[in-house]
Amino acid sequence: GYYKQEGILKNSAMERYNGRLNLGYTKDKLSVNTSLFASFIKDKNQSVQGGTRNSLIASAITFAPYYSPSDDYISDQGSDFNVYPLSLLNIKDQTKSNKLNSSIDISYELMEGLKPQIRLGYETQNSTNNFFLPNSVPDNGSSSVGVHGGKASNTNANNNNLLFEGLLNYN
Repeated sequence: GYYKQEGILKNSAMERYNGRLNLGYTKDKLSVNTSLFASFIKDKNQSVQGGTRNSLIASAITFAPYYSPSDDYISDQGSDFNVYPLSLLNIKDQTKSNKLNSSIDISYELMEGLKPQIRLGYETQNSTNNFFLPNSVPDNGSSSVGVHGGKASNTNANNNNLLFEGLLNYN
């Protein structure tokens, strides 16, 4: 499947691709079932949590509406911790993640009502976050524009899980 949605905040969106495949085979007393699921998600994030220095919504609520900031002036004159809301739109925060789940289930009826079953599964999930805070946007906790010279980060996370189950069912 495919899903794409633009966020209600400028520069925010989510795009997702996913698919599922299930196959089954049964012959006499043998049963084999397999499942495969894959997804890819791309998020463009806007910060909406936290204080007025890192939340677009909090900044928009508290910034004095009668100020018209210029390129060299980006903070509220009444409070250095209120940042011009539109400057926060220059922050780039994108996450890409992919996930793969697969499993196989094998069972064989030894005698009426007695069925051993083996289930194997594998799951992997990988994500990458790219974050960029330009020099024109004050960093959370600093008192003026450009104090830290901007910020950039790249974070990767990988998670793998294996499953093995051996069951003996009797009905």
